[in-house]
Amino acid sequence: MKQTKMIQTSISTREKIGYDFGDFACNLVYASISSYLLFFTLMFLG
Repeated sequence: MKQTKMIQTSISTREKIGYDFGDFACNLVYASISSYLLFFTLMFLG
């Protein structure tokens, strides 16, 4: 059998921070839209 070497690469701290900010922004938008829809549903349709 032939063995292949696995190359392990890690991302830099700068990239990690970039991904963290992107994830935070996505979660912030999702929470804002969810809160608005909850408020709208309770106040106008409920």
